[in-house]
Amino acid sequence: MLKWFVRAMLIAVIGFAGYAFYDYYRGGFFSAPDLQEGDFLLSYTSGFKAVMRGIQDERETRRYLGIEANDVPSWYKDAWSICRAPSAMELDEFEQSGAFGPGSRFDAVCEIDADGDVFIRGRIVTVPKLD
Repeated sequence: MLKWFVRAMLIAVIGFAGYAFYDYYRGGFFSAPDLQEGDFLLSYTSGFKAVMRGIQDERETRRYLGIEANDVPSWYKDAWSICRAPSAMELDEFEQSGAFGPGSRFDAVCEIDADGDVFIRGRIVTVPKLD
């Protein structure tokens, strides 16, 4: 009986490790760029990947929502984008659009630099974690 229990536990550990490895690979973390002090990574199932640079990490208290730009070419869908704090004009546009409801906050604009041609890949909005 002990022999079967040990085998079952070994299979469970190997299965968990395999799934963790697959999830890490699917999130694109193996191809992440080098991080600077204070940077953190966000990866979404849609393929949107963001390096949050110069932005405070509040994942303990807020949910990060990735909003992709509609006009991104397909070959840039899996690329990591560098995110910066929005300008005053971008913040004003966000607030006038009605935002995402009470407690929402526009935290970042994510851009990709394609040989000197910088374009917006998406935006990051945060909402309070209520659980």
